[in-house]
Amino acid sequence: MTSGDPFLRSNQRENIYSERDGDTAFKLLSRDTHSPYVDNRPTLVAGKPELRQYKAIFVVDDHEVSEFSDDITVNCALLV
Repeated sequence: MTSGDPFLRSNQRENIYSERDGDTAFKLLSRDTHSPYVDNRPTLVAGKPELRQYKAIFVVDDHEVSEFSDDITVNCALLV
């Protein structure tokens, strides 16, 4: 197989889920088709850092086909 094979392209898609302060569960954030994914959402309170959790799952033909990745936690703060 080569990198131009359509199956390989679709196998590299993933749904990215996120949870942040006030969320009661992970919510679908995006279907990512290119790495890296950048979360451009502003913080919930302007200027206040917040912790966000993320996890991902592979997608093939619009179906989630794997187990979720491990959760990661990111401290989101403005860079000055």
